[in-house]
Amino acid sequence: MTFAALLLATLTQAAPEKMDDRRLITVREFIIRVDSKDNAPFKALWVSRDGGRTWRAAREAGVVEGWGEWSGGVVRCSVRVPEDGLYDFFPQIGDALSNRGPEPKPGQPADPKLRIEVRQPVKVAHLEWEEPRGAAEWIGGQNIVLKWHAVEPDFREKSAELQYSINGEPWIFITKGLEPSGTYAWVIPNKDTPQLRLRVKAVTRNYLESSAETEAISVRVQRMPKSTASDRVCDP
Repeated sequence: MTFAALLLATLTQAAPEKMDDRRLITVREFIIRVDSKDNAPFKALWVSRDGGRTWRAAREAGVVEGWGEWSGGVVRCSVRVPEDGLYDFFPQIGDALSNRGPEPKPGQPADPKLRIEVRQPVKVAHLEWEEPRGAAEWIGGQNIVLKWHAVEPDFREKSAELQYSINGEPWIFITKGLEPSGTYAWVIPNKDTPQLRLRVKAVTRNYLESSAETEAISVRVQRMPKSTASDRVCDP
């Protein structure tokens, strides 16, 4: 029985090969495709974490394997690895008796297409507004509770600061010393404007500043109606 193992490229994200021909995959669950001329009732996956010097069965290496059925000369194996790192894979397939490929030997290299580096993208801490969530219309002089939250809890405590700007003018300080996820009761400036924006800033534990701005908010001043002579009441 002859076969070749390939990554199913449509279900993985691969970067250009490095000098050691190791492929970069940015997800921890992907598909291996094994091409085989015949049905393969026996299927096993071997894993190396040291470049092929030693091999272990997938389960012993903490790797979850899930084999599909043979169809049209192809059998697929879903793979879920426990952590980022370097992985070499060696699929072993065969029939129900003894006609199967050999197990990998210590020091045996994997197929270059099955030499993988799994590295998930670094998550970047940032801030998001909850109130106001989008464009809004407010009345000047009213009270409103502003609300925001941190995405990824990598901010320093009490490092958040609030500011506002009207009609694109420089930012005006509101308050500071707030939590990266929090609320603040604020009085809307009593000024007509089609473009009021709020900004929240905070500092990460690595002393990097992150900020989030709201969309443009319309503010309308509510004016008291003018009194007229007919409205006046005179004492007799």
